[in-house]
Amino acid sequence: MSQEIDTHKGIIAWFARNHVAANLLMWILLFGGVFGIFTIHKQVFPTFEFNVISVQVPYLGAAPQEVEEGVVLKLEEAVKDLEGIKRLTSRSVEGFGSLSIEVEDDYDVQLLLDEVKVQVDAIPSFPANTEKPVVYRVKAPQDVLWISSYGDASEKELKEFSKNLRDDIANLPGVSDVRVVGDRPYEISIEISEANLQKYNLTFNELVSAVRRSSIDIPGGSIRSDNGDILLRAKGQAYDAYDFASIVLVTRQDGTRLLLGDIATINDGFVEDNALAYFDGKPAISIQVRAVGDQNALEISKRVNEYLDGVRGDFPPNIQADTWGDSSFYLADRLNMMLENMGFGALLVFLVLSLFLKIRLAFWVIWGLPVCFLGTLAVLPMEFLSVSINMISLFGFILVLGIVVDDAIIMGESAYTAMDKDGHSVDNIIKGVKRVAMPATFGVLTTIAAFSPMMMVSGTFGVIWKTIGGVVIVCLVFSLIESKLILPAHLAHMKNTPYDPKKANALQRFRDFFAEGIKVFIYTKYVPFLKKAIKNRYTTLATFIGIFILTIGLFTGGIVKFVFFPTIPSDFMFANVELEQGSSLIQRDKAIRTLMQSLDDMDVQLQRETGEGAVKHSIAFSQGALGGQVFVELSKGEDRSITDIELYDRWRDKVPEIPGVKTFNIGAPGGPGGGSDLSFEFSGKNIDNMRFVADELKDFLSQYEGVSDINDSFANGSDEIRINIKPLGEALGLSLSSLAQQVRYGFYGAEAQRIQRDDEEIKVMVRYPKEQRNSIGNLETMRVRAANGDEIPFQEVADIEVGQGYTSINRVDGNVHQCDSEGESRHY
Repeated sequence: MSQEIDTHKGIIAWFARNHVAANLLMWILLFGGVFGIFTIHKQVFPTFEFNVISVQVPYLGAAPQEVEEGVVLKLEEAVKDLEGIKRLTSRSVEGFGSLSIEVEDDYDVQLLLDEVKVQVDAIPSFPANTEKPVVYRVKAPQDVLWISSYGDASEKELKEFSKNLRDDIANLPGVSDVRVVGDRPYEISIEISEANLQKYNLTFNELVSAVRRSSIDIPGGSIRSDNGDILLRAKGQAYDAYDFASIVLVTRQDGTRLLLGDIATINDGFVEDNALAYFDGKPAISIQVRAVGDQNALEISKRVNEYLDGVRGDFPPNIQADTWGDSSFYLADRLNMMLENMGFGALLVFLVLSLFLKIRLAFWVIWGLPVCFLGTLAVLPMEFLSVSINMISLFGFILVLGIVVDDAIIMGESAYTAMDKDGHSVDNIIKGVKRVAMPATFGVLTTIAAFSPMMMVSGTFGVIWKTIGGVVIVCLVFSLIESKLILPAHLAHMKNTPYDPKKANALQRFRDFFAEGIKVFIYTKYVPFLKKAIKNRYTTLATFIGIFILTIGLFTGGIVKFVFFPTIPSDFMFANVELEQGSSLIQRDKAIRTLMQSLDDMDVQLQRETGEGAVKHSIAFSQGALGGQVFVELSKGEDRSITDIELYDRWRDKVPEIPGVKTFNIGAPGGPGGGSDLSFEFSGKNIDNMRFVADELKDFLSQYEGVSDINDSFANGSDEIRINIKPLGEALGLSLSSLAQQVRYGFYGAEAQRIQRDDEEIKVMVRYPKEQRNSIGNLETMRVRAANGDEIPFQEVADIEVGQGYTSINRVDGNVHQCDSEGESRHY
């Protein structure tokens, strides 16, 4: 058969005889890969392109039903007939409405975005208190790390410190996307009592007008003199509490003046928000650092951490700052895993091949690994692939690591056999390589064909499969190039010393002994057994069919369990708590602190038992008026002996009974293997009917053994007071609109103006003092101004009706939507 192989024709023969060309090709791949290492984009995850458009409209002070009727329904009606829409999802909460538009996979998202903007801008009848709609395409953030500023400091100190720290970090080379998260916006609140309004015969509208008249900067043009232009400007803009207190309301005939500060309390503070946040048990504000474009996540993390280490000594004594959630650690860890696997794998293959082949030959076989990988790194950044170094692409490298070397092993072993049989020459190397080139090539092409469908996956997360498939396919292509073109040239021109048993060293004698032992096993055991299996082919076939049936039986019989995704160990965990409707903010805060204390108790007990703690950092924050979460960063899995599952159980055992709890669970952040095992979605026009069906399903599911953690997304809304005008009020010239506006001004506030102070826009609000708007009695004793200026008690002109609203209203394709979820028994 060897005589039939032409050793002078074909690309394999050409490269084998022209080792300069082979080496040139090899060095091009190596240097290209080294260049690619320094230039390729490094990020934690590939950039996801969400085919989703978001429309957000603030409706300040409005209840969810009002948001739905005044904003969301109009948004849905405006865009529902546009081409390319796959799904419409809306959410109405207090003071805010949003619409999410999922775009068809094959439709131009930018085109639909432009059409949505046109349709939203054309809506003529948004309520008066809505803000300008914001329309944008949803993008996946590339979080690198978080920084929390915390300590025994005032909220203003923490906020100013965090803003200054943000500015310093944003000025670091290669860092641009840095934002403060969890801070309350500044607000100037002008609070005047009902008694003073009556005493000085004033209304909220008059106070608002006075602020707008006096707190202004107006350019007046310029005087064009011979000596140059002189700008004219009326400068009276108020910027702080002192400036607003000095605004003149009334100038009397005797020259005395009534100032705003004489009758009102001006608070230069924060918006009224009941949120709280703690880091390691102390009040905190966080800073989020992201990577954008081609920024290097590893470099960003390094520079931010180095900067913090250098300036910690300059921090105020009552404020600290620590990093957490550094995702670049996992990118570096995956990169180290790939390099370690490649190193140990290459060493293992080299040692094994050295037992059968010559050491030089084994070296050239292993040399194919860096050639394939560096060649791949040279190609990945190119536009037709645009693959970065990230967690997913590194997984692709690890996956293909054990495949790419197989081709070179086959080529090398065949060449060695020809060389061992007929002597070392270029012709014999070419014969050996060509003998197996065709089947080896089709073996690699078969693997490429298996991964090719990944390149055709569409949708938001199709980039994950394309990244894996792209890395594997390119690596396999370069394995073909290296094993068929580069390796034969190295084998043909390597120095070959004939084996002399008399001059052989201990390693050569051991290799000879081992190789001869394997040959004996092959020819005395394996070949006879193989011949019998081929001769008795029906028995062989029946044996494999029986094994296959047995394997299927292991699954169907429940002996081998099946899960779609395994539960992946995590370095993070959290606890969520939600209280029943009617619970106070004091109860909510107490529940959050209970979770924090139980976490500390668990960690202290763990330290006593094992000598090591598991909690690195804890971040606690409120979620609305009734809920909260404690998010925990654990020490890395390789540094602790206890698993995250055990920590869930230990933490749960330490949590005492919390009064008024509606839902409570402990688990790990979402991802493969996380979340509910089953979920059921209900949609319809009637919320009450959906609630009834959901409760029935929950009761039914609870009857099954092993089913636990059955929760639903329905939340009872807060109590609300509905105002109706009486006939007497209408007779006095009042309308429901003017009545509602006066109530809004007193209890929510009238926005007098917005000022720009430093880098933040600040609202100036006029309202009642807090102690005069915290009960129904305050509403009932309120005075309403009629059109003729008369002041009438609220009860005389209006009725109130106490009812219950909804915390949020979710709609999918025009129908009200709700979910019930069945969780795993190990989650709490």
